[in-house]
Amino acid sequence: MAFRLKLKKQEHAVWMRLRNNIFAQYFPELEGLYIRAGEPDDQVLSIAEHCLDPREIARLEFADFLKLNVRREIGTNKEKRLCELWEAARDSAGCLVHDEARWETKSLVHELKAIREIVKESELRMEKVAQEFPEYQCLLSIPGFGPIVSAMVLGAIGDPSRFENKGQVLRLAGLDLCASRSGKKSDSAKPVIPKQGKSALRYALV
Repeated sequence: MAFRLKLKKQEHAVWMRLRNNIFAQYFPELEGLYIRAGEPDDQVLSIAEHCLDPREIARLEFADFLKLNVRREIGTNKEKRLCELWEAARDSAGCLVHDEARWETKSLVHELKAIREIVKESELRMEKVAQEFPEYQCLLSIPGFGPIVSAMVLGAIGDPSRFENKGQVLRLAGLDLCASRSGKKSDSAKPVIPKQGKSALRYALV
């Protein structure tokens, strides 16, 4: 569980380097037209790997741009967004892309893809091990609990019979409420979660 959390943090760090250090400098139009919710989109990674320089995109026919970046059937909405990106490339405010930037971009894309493969394999292993425990099916029945969250919660809690009440589980996750009353009146002390206990469990739940 902790290993997967570490991998997800590495994945996020590499994606932020791509987004903030590469795209923002060389192809800033990607931010407004294609990057959504800060997630590493496969289409964006393909563009970064094959045609980062908007000047190169502007010299391509749209059909050639599609062929370079699309490996399977895509819907009308995706094709429309790609067309908007292709048109925006003509007037891009991005800096000139030099060879070192291309090399760095491809290295980051390959690193990100490798991390995502390891994350995928670790999640499959987590799910396989979790299926051996009868509590796993109970966790899956909770709304919002998928295979990965259920496996992470199961791994963090372990034997549920060792807890006497639900408050102990909340404290384990660091999600119980407490208030610092040092120098304050009781009615002015605002309760907050302490964020102690198992961070991986808190991450899965939140």
